[in-house]
Amino acid sequence: MELQRKLGQPPVKQTGISSMNRLFSLISDEYPSVILGAIQWGDQENLRNWKNDNRHSFFYQELITPAAQQKWFEAYLRRNEDFMFLIRSGSENIGCIGFRLCEMHWDVYNVILGNTAFSGRGYMRQAIRMICSYAISLQSLPITAKVLITNSALQWYYRNGFRERAVQANYVDIELYAASFTPCILKEVAQNETVGE
Repeated sequence: MELQRKLGQPPVKQTGISSMNRLFSLISDEYPSVILGAIQWGDQENLRNWKNDNRHSFFYQELITPAAQQKWFEAYLRRNEDFMFLIRSGSENIGCIGFRLCEMHWDVYNVILGNTAFSGRGYMRQAIRMICSYAISLQSLPITAKVLITNSALQWYYRNGFRERAVQANYVDIELYAASFTPCILKEVAQNETVGE
């Protein structure tokens, strides 16, 4: 089954999501080489390693153990409005990117280029446009992120349409500038793998 979502369509109700209907990927004709696949059990070691390798760019900077990653993933599956995607090009895993509903805005988090061989090729730029488009198709709310001042990716966010909302002691609160953002048309396609395999 294939669904297309465009800006202006009614929001999709996400209540009652289970782990089984999280088995989907997002694709766009604008970015044919990028696939955003909803994370599954088999992705956890990549996610853990990428987060550990880049931990100094995030608020939580302790090393994540396999047990802690499993606990996070199990809790993630119970959060109806939390979406984490593995970024792929063909069969190559590039990184991850997520967003979640926080109060009355979407919060972008865990944006990680895990495979640095793909650095500078635009995959992360394409991925953030895709998830922002998907978030807006679910519910048109502000899209924000909290980025440590020491995180070298802060300038990358600015180049990709985010603006500063507030500066705190150790982070910058940023928001996607909606007036200049053009959502891409996404296709939601089912994945075949089951959670826990």
